[in-house]
Amino acid sequence: MKPIQRDKERDESHVSRAFSIERLREKVDDKDVTVYRVSLSSENPVRDWPWAPPNVLSHDRSAVDLDGISERGLPLFVNHRAREIGSLVGRIVNVKLANKRLVGDLKFSEANPEAAMVRGMVDEGTLTDMSIRAEPIKVQRNEGANGEVESVKWLRWRPLEASVVGIGADQSIGIGRSGPEVVNKSADAEGAGMDEQEKLAAEAKAKAERDAAAKIESSKQQHDAAFAERVEREKIATIRKYGQMNGISEDVVQAWISRGASFDQIADDILKIQKARGETSGNAVSALDLTDKQKKQYSLTRAILAANTENWKEAGFELECHTAIAERLNKIPEKGHFFVPQDIQRRQMDVDMRALAQRMGLPFLSRDLNTSDAGAGGFLVQTSVMGFDEIMRNTSVLMRMGATSLPGLRDNVTIPRQSASATAEWLATETAGATESQQAFVQLALSPKTVSAYTEVSRKLLLQSSIGVESMVNSDLGAVVGLAADLAGLSGTGASGQPLGIDNVSGIGSVTGTSLAFDDILEFQTDVAGGNIMPSRGGYVTTPAVASLCIQRVKYASTASPLWEGNIWNGTMQGFPAMSSNQVATAVMYFGDWSKVVVAEWGTLEIDTNPYASFAAGIIGVRAMYSLDIGVRYPAAFSRAASIT
Repeated sequence: MKPIQRDKERDESHVSRAFSIERLREKVDDKDVTVYRVSLSSENPVRDWPWAPPNVLSHDRSAVDLDGISERGLPLFVNHRAREIGSLVGRIVNVKLANKRLVGDLKFSEANPEAAMVRGMVDEGTLTDMSIRAEPIKVQRNEGANGEVESVKWLRWRPLEASVVGIGADQSIGIGRSGPEVVNKSADAEGAGMDEQEKLAAEAKAKAERDAAAKIESSKQQHDAAFAERVEREKIATIRKYGQMNGISEDVVQAWISRGASFDQIADDILKIQKARGETSGNAVSALDLTDKQKKQYSLTRAILAANTENWKEAGFELECHTAIAERLNKIPEKGHFFVPQDIQRRQMDVDMRALAQRMGLPFLSRDLNTSDAGAGGFLVQTSVMGFDEIMRNTSVLMRMGATSLPGLRDNVTIPRQSASATAEWLATETAGATESQQAFVQLALSPKTVSAYTEVSRKLLLQSSIGVESMVNSDLGAVVGLAADLAGLSGTGASGQPLGIDNVSGIGSVTGTSLAFDDILEFQTDVAGGNIMPSRGGYVTTPAVASLCIQRVKYASTASPLWEGNIWNGTMQGFPAMSSNQVATAVMYFGDWSKVVVAEWGTLEIDTNPYASFAAGIIGVRAMYSLDIGVRYPAAFSRAASIT
């Protein structure tokens, strides 16, 4: 026999045993009252499961821990539903040891309606069994010759609570059976023959057990139905809430409810609806479907000069574009302010990025935010400008990797996501009840955050230059603003007006960057797969230095099997597109489903001019403003490595 110490904190160590209820008529203050005397436990062996060894509870004085219980008593529940306050139907007091048994007096609650029902079933004799839940403190295993445990004796234990049940496990205790606590036999029963008495008692007992089991099962079904109804009500209320927050029509909300749509489906629908709205407002409205000839005709410098002087005579086409956008946005044109068509924001596409988009099988819809043309203004003032030096910008990441764009928003957007589901559990015994659990939800809230850039140009430069200022202004305003937004999507802090970037989203996966190898490249994908994500627009993003490192390392020793295949700008890794950009922090790599990044845009790129930036020198201040927010729908869709060596 091996004495062992059991872990008190494990739920499976809490074991239920059965006992019986008996009614006694006693004199209290010269009045006849009914006292419910219960026998809580005995030393009869009981199996917790059919395949488990029998348990024997020791009833020595030192074996049962009644500290505080003798005075406070034990709570009485229905079917061990201890988590439900409505299941608390009474209390057992005067708990003590007597004749190798644990006994006590049962008091039913006067305030709980369910207690009255249980008491009625006890009074009519249809409910006679109860069960005790106990916690082992020290047990002793008795092993047979083959090493298997034949029985377990609880050397020290503590009762936790008691419950009324339909069928108890300890059949040695019960009404109608002989024993030291069976009392109040009727004269008819005493006069009947012993065989006949036992037969009648067994039949009555079996009928009572069937009736009690049927009533308890009916009660359980009613409880389960009520719980399911409550969960459904809460789900419907949450769906209506998200509909109201996003301005969704009642017809659509009702359709979600009718078809039992999941929150993932609802979130996808919200994105589609917001995207469709953007086709008739905001940024999408600023796309004027200009021809290639019209795009070449449009001059940002002419528009800046015209807005500054309020003389649009030489910028009629630019004024026409600005007016068309203002009408669609239902905004009154302002002095020194104009809207830039989306067509112009996109007219300078990077050839390498087009190739990457084609390799990914995605439409190339990104703005030209990767290069900048700049130079000293004086070199641009000439009769004919054939070219100029370029200052290269970082390659933008989010849109080129397939982020989901929501243009033209007016209101804040709230996208729901289910974060936890109800829990299924196995029931150890026929008297055990399932623990209530329910779904949990979180939301991705998007609201406008504004990024701005400012530069100054001379009026004379705007009047004299040919094509150079166009590139300079585009780069120093639109490119800088766009790249700042792109960078925030990767590493934004979520504070000081910034969006919350991937780096700072809680719940993304993590890969050790030290001595990056093939198994680490695969770990990126297993991290994402572990979140039940199958990327629709998956890909790796890192720095050019790390890309070069991956090209030099192989999957399999002594073979030509580089981790990164292709050039350092655009390649593939383990079946997914891979790109490099100096937007990414040093020695960092990302992998994920980039479609799970949402880029929400409010309005369009707006340009304001200030003719008084330096009045004496004729310097004009030019400011670009862009309102957007960026969010990650599913953190588990991304994994990140840092300090790569």
